Amino acid sequence: MKKILAIMTVITFLTFVACSSSPPKSNAVTTSVTTTIPRKISLDDAPDILDISLLLPSRYIEVDAASEKMSNKDMGLGSDFSEVQLYISDDPFQMIYGFMGIITSRLDAAIFDKQLRDESYIKDLIRESILEGAKSEGGQVTVPNLEATYPSIGDLAIWGVGDLESYGYYFGFSALFFRVNKVYVFLYSLSMTKDEVSLKLIAEEIEKRIGQFSQ
Repeated sequence: MKKILAIMTVITFLTFVACSSSPPKSNAVTTSVTTTIPRKISLDDAPDILDISLLLPSRYIEVDAASEKMSNKDMGLGSDFSEVQLYISDDPFQMIYGFMGIITSRLDAAIFDKQLRDESYIKDLIRESILEGAKSEGGQVTVPNLEATYPSIGDLAIWGVGDLESYGYYFGFSALFFRVNKVYVFLYSLSMTKDEVSLKLIAEEIEKRIGQFSQ
């Protein structure tokens, strides 16, 4: 598998009604109620929600995921998920990519929630990704350093980080998944530098953006 707190601004005005005694007289003052209802989120909003260009240093460029065979179709994500947004820095190298899904099926949501609670699952994912990266660069395959935490992002979140150094090469991989209501966000980072952008900062901003919509 290469694979937000609706913010509703409601302005209410108190209607005060005063009634006098005989003869009956109404002295009611009524003001209108103005309600701002956020637009319902859809996968069409994903490109804007997942646009992290302003969060990254200028050395990062947005790349068409299909050109790297990392599109929704390439990864078999399906219609419940958005297109993949991909950003790359060549020097030093870091690749950040992510996508979001809107899961309405209770069964599917239960499966994804289980993954967001499963420390061993995300550690295995990171371990395999790092070892594959090391192999592709001719590095020695060793056991990488692994860590999994549960950041306070959305309703449920898990963040896995791993790295290894071999023959002068550094390989780092991290994955941060989170959910708010029915919206799931999956973020990944592959790097060959310790000077990398943290997925946590990106996830926190994406959560805020998704919060501008209703579900």
